[in-house]
Amino acid sequence: MLHERKHKKFVQVSYIEGDQYPNPNYISYQITGWVEEANLASKVMRHFYHLQANSKLNEWAIETDQHTFNLFWAPLENLPPIVSPQDKWLAYFLKELKQ
Repeated sequence: MLHERKHKKFVQVSYIEGDQYPNPNYISYQITGWVEEANLASKVMRHFYHLQANSKLNEWAIETDQHTFNLFWAPLENLPPIVSPQDKWLAYFLKELKQ
């Protein structure tokens, strides 16, 4: 997140996503807006959830943020590839889960 400028108690910030991480070729998404400085954080907290599915539904789609996401259940022993840096978070989670 980039801090663009500040005015009184507000900071203009931009969130930018590239086509790949860590070396993007181009910006694929960007949003800019004003936020109260008191609501900005320097620390990001991630949460992981381990769910067990008892459903016969293995795949489904949801539409949000003008995108369609195709979701599915996957066993922890056979997960699909995950983009960087999320793959590092998953490796950490799986290590903690085994302990």
